[in-house]
Amino acid sequence: VVQAFPIIPDVIVEPPSYDFGGVRRGQTATANIVVRHDGVGNLTVSTTTLLGSHAADFSISSGGGPFVLASGASRTMVVSFAPSAAGPRIATLRLMTSDPDEPVVDVPLAGTGTEPDVAASPASLDWGDVRVTTTAERTLEVRNEGTADLRVTATSGEGPAAAEFTIAAGGGAFTLAPGAVRTVRLVFAPTGGTRTAVLRVASDDPDEAVLGVPLSGRGVDPEIAV
Repeated sequence: VVQAFPIIPDVIVEPPSYDFGGVRRGQTATANIVVRHDGVGNLTVSTTTLLGSHAADFSISSGGGPFVLASGASRTMVVSFAPSAAGPRIATLRLMTSDPDEPVVDVPLAGTGTEPDVAASPASLDWGDVRVTTTAERTLEVRNEGTADLRVTATSGEGPAAAEFTIAAGGGAFTLAPGAVRTVRLVFAPTGGTRTAVLRVASDDPDEAVLGVPLSGRGVDPEIAV
């Protein structure tokens, strides 16, 4: 007597959901989603698709459908996440299968796009009147108001009187974690008259690669006692 076993496909997807966590805008993270057949006979996965408001930020890099799995076999799908914007991003990986109990398997996907955001406080510096042959000092703060590390590659002066505004401390290249601050100390040594320049802060902020901070002051002659 030959005993027949019913052919009942049984799909298992692991993990049942996946969160990529924080991924910097412009970069890509990957995850392995394993599809396993724990039933009898063959399991057919006819389609694997991505759905949802941010589906375009996710992609199936390899292992997508259609495919057939024998009993006990498995297949690894590689799903990629490349956020197009900062903030939470969600989508659903949907598998259409021949499992009678789970013809549709949805795998929730999530991730957060991160990016740096450079800012300066104050937004401009005015020394007012400063006597010629003397110097005056001011400070400003360079801040990272974003959600990823900010890499400042250079700080420099530019403009007709840039040589009269010097960076005494805090300049150069540096990295700021989210929420971190760096103090830049500047010295104004006027030669006379109204003087202007711009402090340029070059960074990897995707929206503001160079932040300009206007600098101004007026050189005045010392009073002569009579």
